[in-house]
Amino acid sequence: MEFAKLRVEIIGQKEQLEKLAYFLRLVEYLGNVGASRVLKLWIDGDGAARLKVIFPDFIEKVEVNELVLEKDSLLRVDID
Repeated sequence: MEFAKLRVEIIGQKEQLEKLAYFLRLVEYLGNVGASRVLKLWIDGDGAARLKVIFPDFIEKVEVNELVLEKDSLLRVDID
């Protein structure tokens, strides 16, 4: 298996960034211990967060498939 690096810059309020960092550390921890879990990430749609996500190594914009974002749907991305 070949590893790669993804550089991401996220701009937002400190508390939101700390929660996102904690979530990502959970992902890392589960991979290290070999445990499978479902992790939920709640994004409040009131517009207060306004996180800015920058992918410095991508020339083209990374698109989001809006069809999977329907109300009450479960957004699932499998990474093997």
